[in-house]
Amino acid sequence: MSPFPATIFIEPTTACNLRCRMCPCHGAEKSVSLPPRFMDMALYMRVLDEAAAHNSGLGEMSINPQLRGEPLLHPEFPAMLREARLRGLRTTLSTNGTLLRGKALDAVAEYADYVFVSLDAVRPETYRSIRGADCRAAFDGIEALLERRGRKTTPAVYAAFVKLEENAGEREEFLDRWLARADGVLVYQERLPRGWYGDPNVPPPSPRPPCPHLQGSCAVLVGGEVTPCCFAVSESDALGTLGGGATLEEVYGGEGFARLRALHDAGRFSESALCAECNAYESYGPPVSIPGGLVLTNAFTTFFLKTP
Repeated sequence: MSPFPATIFIEPTTACNLRCRMCPCHGAEKSVSLPPRFMDMALYMRVLDEAAAHNSGLGEMSINPQLRGEPLLHPEFPAMLREARLRGLRTTLSTNGTLLRGKALDAVAEYADYVFVSLDAVRPETYRSIRGADCRAAFDGIEALLERRGRKTTPAVYAAFVKLEENAGEREEFLDRWLARADGVLVYQERLPRGWYGDPNVPPPSPRPPCPHLQGSCAVLVGGEVTPCCFAVSESDALGTLGGGATLEEVYGGEGFARLRALHDAGRFSESALCAECNAYESYGPPVSIPGGLVLTNAFTTFFLKTP
């Protein structure tokens, strides 16, 4: 195991401008949305500087500025992307696309490497039923990004679609539209209670392997709490904190992470409330060729990728 994570999710903000009905943090059925908080730029820069110091030994390191909120709401988000690029760090971004305009659009087009735009629908009425808003800002946003990128290959732009009852009849049309316009489409299974994706009646692989997320990634929440993966998005999931001057390397190699890895290595998954009933550890299976591209599949996503 590397002493430092190769993929770091960093949470710019917990705030969001949509209320998507399936969202565990801001969903329309929640009576109280997650309180809005914004990461201090000094904390963000600490993580970037430490990642950059380790980058030469790990090769291409990924910084993913996203978690519970809409990252483009952070007032310094353009600077966040720029500073990552200046340090030679790859950035992967997930956004609802509604704020892809002005300086935010300029920064994403110039500094991001991979961008996933969550749309979930083809028809305006379906979008509204899922995301509680008019679809025009999101659709205009992804189109603006594709237009700004032009003939360049970066950022790679993907449209994202969560499989729900409301959009069940639009999946094929969504695929056709965005495989023609973007670089691919990511289809998510809806996340069910207890962290399970897809069909809860389908058992996981046996024997269950240790989770690969524990061997190469972590997440830094808005207040500096460090969790083991992008699925662990509550402060109660933290295995350490960057408060008090601790470094990310110290937390990642510390007692909390070591204890969780030991449980996984011993197959004692039931002893971790976070991991006991999660199936998000499954890696992609072998790629399957389709006309014009490839398909990658695991328990919670199907990734349609266009090939040159």
